[in-house]
Amino acid sequence: MSEQPVTVVIAYRAQPGAVDAALRELNELAATVVATEPHCRGIRLYQDQADPTRILLHERWTDRASYLGPHMRTPHLTGFIDRAKDFLAGPPEIGFLHHPADEVVTPIGRVHSTLQRRADAPMQGFEGAPDARVQIYSPFVSALDGLEAGQDVILLTWLHEAQRDVLAVHPRDDFTRPLAGVFATRSPDRPNPIGLHRVELLAIDAGGSLHVRGLEAIDGTPILDIKPVLARSRDA
Repeated sequence: MSEQPVTVVIAYRAQPGAVDAALRELNELAATVVATEPHCRGIRLYQDQADPTRILLHERWTDRASYLGPHMRTPHLTGFIDRAKDFLAGPPEIGFLHHPADEVVTPIGRVHSTLQRRADAPMQGFEGAPDARVQIYSPFVSALDGLEAGQDVILLTWLHEAQRDVLAVHPRDDFTRPLAGVFATRSPDRPNPIGLHRVELLAIDAGGSLHVRGLEAIDGTPILDIKPVLARSRDA
């Protein structure tokens, strides 16, 4: 069976004072990869409007092996890595989103939170989760039109640290309770680890930064979608 297409999410941090150089180098690298590597199906670059030193690349590849194999040995990438010490603050963080060929999901933003580890996060937002900031990437900011501070919304996230081969768990990690199928629980570990979070919008900044109350998703969690809570909805 052939490998599935994959989106590679690469989070860079530019050195203070070297943001323009980092953007120039990353744009040149992306253009070269798309033009010369047939297994790459497209690259988008996003800059965090609230923290311009944070730069993301979303790269679509035919399969993970092509990204990790031949791509890593190309002269344009090895040259970029050699020069990176002049404009990047350190190595990037790399994540993979796998999907069937006709079911590609592109993250629209990312969570910024004081919760740095999964072990630190409460199981539900109403169990003491901190306020957080959700940065929407610039191509999607216009889709926020109509949302207002004080409104409740549902955030759909990709729980990127989840285990996707888990089918049964002890609910709420309580080993005195019998195993249950993950579809009967809110466990983050599941075949498609999509998180569902009802939060209150505290403020919406012009650059697409949403300040929300009580979000249990950890720092760096990709945002897949935002939906309003309807007046007669039973969303929870």
